[in-house]
Amino acid sequence: MRGAQRPPENANGSVREWVGVHTDIHERKLREGMQNMLAVMNEHILTLTDPDEILLRVINLVGEELSLNRCHFIEVDFDRDWATIRQSYLHDAVSTVGSNPPPSEFGSPDLWAALRQGRTIVIGDAAMNPLTRDFYPTAYAPINVGSFAAVPCMSGGKPVAVLVADTKLPRAWLAEEIALLEAVRAPHLAFGRKRPPVPRHAGRSGGA
Repeated sequence: MRGAQRPPENANGSVREWVGVHTDIHERKLREGMQNMLAVMNEHILTLTDPDEILLRVINLVGEELSLNRCHFIEVDFDRDWATIRQSYLHDAVSTVGSNPPPSEFGSPDLWAALRQGRTIVIGDAAMNPLTRDFYPTAYAPINVGSFAAVPCMSGGKPVAVLVADTKLPRAWLAEEIALLEAVRAPHLAFGRKRPPVPRHAGRSGGA
């Protein structure tokens, strides 16, 4: 924190009281970093032509900016309980690209119902959250996932992919971090259609 103080004075110049104004330097730097990242991301989107390469560049930028353990772009069909990992950012994890983990093994029906409705899911502690705690010993603990955010990518009113960002330890996700994940979700990147540039103000959005 940085404190900036200016003491109001009486007519004779003596200090009447202290009024402090504080700026959270960490949050300001986070916002600035996200804006810079969005600018770089837009360069990739506008200059590259291969959707897979664009997608890989984007999730790597997100993974590094948010200090993630993994960031996956997962194609899904919830009606068939099917998913396959299309691209991944990996910081300290084994690659699982191409694997097909059944979604039902990773959370309660309420979790999947929310994603079907296009709602972002934020799990600060997978071992404690009621949406995931019963699945933690078999699904999350073996792959070292303590926290995650899942952003559905909708097409035709249904989720066709999910952007999943995870960390090893529980995490208090910031509103700016969730806004960034929601800004970069892009099913049309993965399915051969180039998306328009990401809005530069995305990192300043409100929370999930």
